[in-house]
Amino acid sequence: MPIDPEALGASLRRLTTIGEPGIAVVEALRQVTEACVDLFGVTGSGIMLADEQNVPRYVAASEGRGQILEVAPLSTTPS
Repeated sequence: MPIDPEALGASLRRLTTIGEPGIAVVEALRQVTEACVDLFGVTGSGIMLADEQNVPRYVAASEGRGQILEVAPLSTTPS
């Protein structure tokens, strides 16, 4: 998949604010999902992490529909 150099540069510049004081971890991860949308030309992206029991947990999504897709598997996964 070709990556647009301008989109890559813009995404990286936006992500440089993640280390600044006052930006919560969840907000930083949401910014990462938005950068993925711009960089890869997709309509949405999300992040799920596995907990200590390897159960996937929703963390962030670039937009509402993506959040629904990230959360949906959780309703079918035993906790």
